[in-house]
Amino acid sequence: MGPPWPRMGRQDGPGPVRSRPFLLREVRGVGRRWKRAGLRGQLLLYSLLIVTLAVGLAWGGTRYALHRAFNAYRTQAVTGQVEATAEAAAELLLQGGGQARNLLALSRVTSTRIRWLDADGTIRFDTGSPSSLGGGPRGPLGRWGPMRAARLARVEGEALTRTLPGTLGQVEVRPVGVRGVFQPRDVAFREEIDRALLLAALAALGLAAAASWVGARVVGRPIERMSEAIRALPSHLPDPVPEEGPAEVRSLARGLNAMNRRIHRLERLRRESQGAVAHQLRTPLAALKGYLAALRDQVVPPEEALEQMERAVLRLDRLADELGRLNRAERLELGLALEGIAWDQFLAQAAEDWRLMAEGAGVRLNVSLPPPVTVEGDPEALAEAVGNIVENAVRYTPQGGEVVLRGGADAAFVWLEVEDSGPGIPPEDRPFIFERFYRGQEASRLDPHGTGIGLPIARQLIEAHGGTLELASAGPGSLFRIRLPRRSAPRQGTGGEVRPRPSSPGSAGR
Repeated sequence: MGPPWPRMGRQDGPGPVRSRPFLLREVRGVGRRWKRAGLRGQLLLYSLLIVTLAVGLAWGGTRYALHRAFNAYRTQAVTGQVEATAEAAAELLLQGGGQARNLLALSRVTSTRIRWLDADGTIRFDTGSPSSLGGGPRGPLGRWGPMRAARLARVEGEALTRTLPGTLGQVEVRPVGVRGVFQPRDVAFREEIDRALLLAALAALGLAAAASWVGARVVGRPIERMSEAIRALPSHLPDPVPEEGPAEVRSLARGLNAMNRRIHRLERLRRESQGAVAHQLRTPLAALKGYLAALRDQVVPPEEALEQMERAVLRLDRLADELGRLNRAERLELGLALEGIAWDQFLAQAAEDWRLMAEGAGVRLNVSLPPPVTVEGDPEALAEAVGNIVENAVRYTPQGGEVVLRGGADAAFVWLEVEDSGPGIPPEDRPFIFERFYRGQEASRLDPHGTGIGLPIARQLIEAHGGTLELASAGPGSLFRIRLPRRSAPRQGTGGEVRPRPSSPGSAGR
């Protein structure tokens, strides 16, 4: 009958070891648990491991150095003591008479063992053997064989000998200790040192563990806050996380807060755009619905109904085109493809792109080019922004008026001023002209098919390059000023291939 328990070690015969898969599973399980541990736990464990190794090495090195120094000190002290004892014992034996009691007293005081060997090597007296107190031969010398006079070997239990004159033989003196040359008090002293070092190491380990816990908490807490903020993104926009901790963590927190602000802004714009688009769609769709009903009921002439329906369709087409421009602007802002742009050539091309539209509207388009300079930017995004401003200027300038493009540059910035001779912007509309889908009464009267999205797109793209777009003068006429850093510091990351610059007003975002 076999044993009631399974074999966990090797099986009978040359078969494989059964415990190896078990050990591998355990090791892999530990690895998986380690990976699932939080950042704070991993930081704490790493810190404790490093601190334990450092404290262990420091404790071992200090203990070794102290023991070595103490051993050297005791060896030197015992060496002198043994030499002095050997000289004193030799003098007592030379005096003759019963010196056993004196030798025993000397041995006790100096913690040494004294032996007297005659010329034949026979032990005549040994303080370490009580039976030798009466003198007389005590057997062969054995491993205590004769030694050369005045020779001191390593003090680990070996004896110092003094040769006596005549036939007296030799006297041997060796230290009597617990461990080699050490007396009980020496051993107690070393053990006290070891205890003190161990307590100091444990105290240092405890303090280091507490400091590691605090450090792991200081480093891990900001990251946990950021993790909580990221997990909360699908349901709601979280509050900004504190920018604290090490430099890398602060940089990560700044990036997360910037992303949160960006998402918050996009979410706000999305809600505003949805409401504005619904409002913009409602008017032409209501017109179409009304005139279709009027046609069905034959309450208006077909020609008038068709004309009004055509206007509504044109408005819907214009709105669809503006929404496409808005989507393109969002795409450009999210991924700017920066390159060096010759600012004078860029403005000259922009003027040529819009000259045909200006001539068709009976508006003069003049341009004053800057000296040759280079600016860093996305050609397509800048063409979209400049095109929107120039298009608005041409659209709101009456026939016979003028639109002027003036470029300039200095060591750090380039700029463009777009000035028209139109009616200007009423004071009550100026604070809102850069809001999406906002249209004042005067703008709606002059251009009933407009959507109020061109200027917001232009400012969005200019600010993505780290620049500014402002209304510098609002009447008579309007003056918009673009200011760009020559070395762009865009708010969003750049990347991707360089997109081609538009070559016509249509592609520039009309």
